[in-house]
Amino acid sequence: MPRPPVARSVAVLTGVAALLAIYAVAVATTGFMPRCWFNALTGLQCPGCGSQRAFMALIHGHPLDAWRYNLIIPPALAYLALMAILPHGSRAARALTSPAAIWTILCVVIIWTIVRNILRGC
Repeated sequence: MPRPPVARSVAVLTGVAALLAIYAVAVATTGFMPRCWFNALTGLQCPGCGSQRAFMALIHGHPLDAWRYNLIIPPALAYLALMAILPHGSRAARALTSPAAIWTILCVVIIWTIVRNILRGC
């Protein structure tokens, strides 16, 4: 029996909140933040570089800092939250997971990766 959309949304948001709390406590107590292997090997920034700092900024209520650390993380989190809240199979959910939407996301991520490395070199 499928769960109602509200129960599903509450379950997803509770899980996300728990994971964020664990992450914040782990980083605060250990100071450990994994390094990007792509950056270590190439010296270039991957699409996710800065995402850990962006997450921490968002957790601590600093959205502008999150944008500065990684421009793509806040919209990506909004997209994922929207997908978690929308009823499965709804028109909006189908539109956000259509092949055109997925290709658009892929192109945005590739363009973001290229632009951030070009701007970094300036």
